[in-house]
Amino acid sequence: MSIKVKRLIAMVIDYCIIFYPCWYLLNFIAFLTGDNLVFQFALSLFGFILVCGLFAVKDIIFGYESIGKKIVKLKIYDETGNRLTNKKKLFKRVIYTSLLIPFYIFMILINNKSLGDIIMHTSVK
Repeated sequence: MSIKVKRLIAMVIDYCIIFYPCWYLLNFIAFLTGDNLVFQFALSLFGFILVCGLFAVKDIIFGYESIGKKIVKLKIYDETGNRLTNKKKLFKRVIYTSLLIPFYIFMILINNKSLGDIIMHTSVK
C-alpha cells in the first residue's frame, strides 16, 4: 500500500475517532437538556472548539503520531530524516495543515505533502 493511501486512511481514522464520539456525546447532552436555544448554541460552540482542539493535538496526545498514523504504521520525520519528537512543531504542523483542509486530499495525492509538511519541513513515511 502506498504512503499516500496510508495517509488518507490515517486521516479518515483520525476523523472518525475524534468527530463521532464528540458528536454523539453532544447530541446526547442536547437531548437531555431540551430546546433551550441559548444552551444549544453554547453547546454547538463548545462542540466546535472541542473537535478543533482535539484535531490540533491529535499528533501529540499518544506519542508523536496520531492514532490513525499508528494504526497504518506511519511516522513523522523532520528535514534531517530524524523522527519528529518536538511537540510544539507537531502542533504547528497540524495547525498549518488545517488552513487548507479542503485541499488536503489533493495535496497528498499529488506530492504527498500537506501545507503543514511544507511549512514545517516534515515528511510522513
